[in-house]
Amino acid sequence: EGVKNFERDKAKVKKRTTKAAPK
Repeated sequence: EGVKNFERDKAKVKKRTTKAAPK
């Protein structure tokens, strides 16, 4: 489930963070 949370957080960060080195 940790991966699920990580993926979810990654999507959220990618959506709001576009200048902080999007991975």
